[in-house]
Amino acid sequence: MENKKQTVPELFVKNYTYNLPEEKIAKYPTDMRDNSKLLVYNGVISTHIFSELADFIPANSTLVFNNSKVIRARIFFKKSTGATIEVFCMYPASPSTFD
Repeated sequence: MENKKQTVPELFVKNYTYNLPEEKIAKYPTDMRDNSKLLVYNGVISTHIFSELADFIPANSTLVFNNSKVIRARIFFKKSTGATIEVFCMYPASPSTFD
């Protein structure tokens, strides 16, 4: 059997860098989660809402649910001088006690 070496295309950060305005970044979830924006790619990108998700799932599909949770990882402090300090926690203390 012949051993063929596969080549992996080079990846460049510049190919994944784009302008994302601050106001387009969701900071908090919407009150009605099923009204969240849903982007669908089927050759072209179209915009929908999450409650329409079932319209895009083919029959006999297998759905895998992820029950993970996002923990509050940014902590802000205010110094007596008025300066704000932000602490970003990269790893949770072992083990997590969040429900």
